[in-house]
Amino acid sequence: MPSFNNDPIIIRQMIIERYESPIYKIENDDIKSVKGYSSYNHKSDSCIDNITVYLKMENDFVVDARFSGIGCAISTSSTDILCEIIIGKNKNQIISILDNYYNMINQEEYNLEEIKELYIFQNVGNQINRVKCALVGVNSIKNILI
Repeated sequence: MPSFNNDPIIIRQMIIERYESPIYKIENDDIKSVKGYSSYNHKSDSCIDNITVYLKMENDFVVDARFSGIGCAISTSSTDILCEIIIGKNKNQIISILDNYYNMINQEEYNLEEIKELYIFQNVGNQINRVKCALVGVNSIKNILI
């Protein structure tokens, strides 16, 4: 069982680290590298978030996930973590992860084990203006898979 740290300082550091140094983000110069990927752009109507997610699928499995664009700390870091978690998973597993994450953000029942590091966004639902930020990546991924 993975360890989940609920220290707000550590959680904040984890979010900022993934925002400042995202692993799966590509810059505009590298957009050519995702040729052959399925993509979906989600642009928030209430803030700066404008992120495109790219998924490379083989036999119903995500073999690579990337994203580009601009976003706040919540949207960028959550999308980066989502990309990491879904690689190697099939469509049904991913939908289950996304549904559990969505439930957590909306303060409904969810499976903590399934969402892994995304648990760091568990208090986003307390800040209603941040809920949309936390769902930018989820919305993009779901639109690609559906």
